[in-house]
Amino acid sequence: NMFSSGNDLKNFENALKSGKSMSTAAQESRTLLLNFVKSFLDCTKILMAAVNGSAIGIMFTILPLFDVVYCVPGATFTAPFSRLGQTPEGCSTYTFTRVFGFPRALEILILGDSVTADEMKNRGLINKIVPENLLMKESFAMAEKISSLPQTSVLAAKNLMRKWNRETLESVNMEECRILEERWQSEECLEAVLQFLSRKSKL
Repeated sequence: NMFSSGNDLKNFENALKSGKSMSTAAQESRTLLLNFVKSFLDCTKILMAAVNGSAIGIMFTILPLFDVVYCVPGATFTAPFSRLGQTPEGCSTYTFTRVFGFPRALEILILGDSVTADEMKNRGLINKIVPENLLMKESFAMAEKISSLPQTSVLAAKNLMRKWNRETLESVNMEECRILEERWQSEECLEAVLQFLSRKSKL
């Protein structure tokens, strides 16, 4: 199963076919990504993820922005940015170095090493690994447990827990998106993405 296969790389191909300049396409993509990640930073409610399979790219990198994460045993997590001529996003250049330590974060974000569900749990990014047939049942049970508590207290506590890194994460998001806008316009990135799409079309 696949929780998320990441960003749709055909956007690059579509931009070229539409006659839109790479500069315009990159700027639009930067705004889209910036606002997408910001929506997680701005969310005042409890954010839960029921990860039913492997995750590639953005839905891996933003998992530290969730408050509760349940996951199936066989899931793997990958961030293949370098091989696509890109750089990390989702505030992962900040969160991953703190959760995994710099050496392991480098292996994940630059070398593209996969991370298992067990490692994610050991690093505190997953609350619980749950059999696939129980994933939604247990996730809803956790949601009900949280919703049974006094809500003003719950949301105030979340706000306090998230507050101290908030400005830092906003700055990280802006800088990651700025660098990505540059990368998306580079020949290196464009070549890598087109090669990937060419290989995929032959499968």
